[in-house]
Amino acid sequence: MIGKKKKTDKEIIAKKELNSELFAYSKYIEAYNFVKTFKPDLKKIRLAKGYTQQTLADLIGVTKSYISKVENGGSGLTADFLDKIIKLFLK
Repeated sequence: MIGKKKKTDKEIIAKKELNSELFAYSKYIEAYNFVKTFKPDLKKIRLAKGYTQQTLADLIGVTKSYISKVENGGSGLTADFLDKIIKLFLK
């Protein structure tokens, strides 16, 4: 092949690392977008289940204040919180 240079092992490894980083970044963006849309939906989901903020807080082991902050966008979501919410609402 004329004009086409064979890639070195270093170049191949660098490309794989870059692809891996881009994949991880895309997953981060997906998670970020999920969290942004989940926060307002938490209140809708909670009310549809008939839970007060206090009831939900008691069921998953957080404070009522934390639930309020999440619903109003004032607090970040932890993986533990999301895990508990998913398990509770998928019963």
